[in-house]
Amino acid sequence: KTGTGEITKSSDGSGSDKNNAWIVGYCQNEKYPLAFSVVVNDVEGYGSQNAQPIACEALSACKESMDKAE
Repeated sequence: KTGTGEITKSSDGSGSDKNNAWIVGYCQNEKYPLAFSVVVNDVEGYGSQNAQPIACEALSACKESMDKAE
């Protein structure tokens, strides 16, 4: 599941127009019992644009490491 938390400006105009992007999930595979969460703060765009590529890279590295350990 991806999501985006909007960071709003305060009433005095200070603050940010950027977002907090996130993704959480799990692998439904007995060989790779993994759960994950990635949060990226203060970015332009959405969770699927910012957090998802990081999660994919991390999961690929975990899978590779687990395969080598067998």
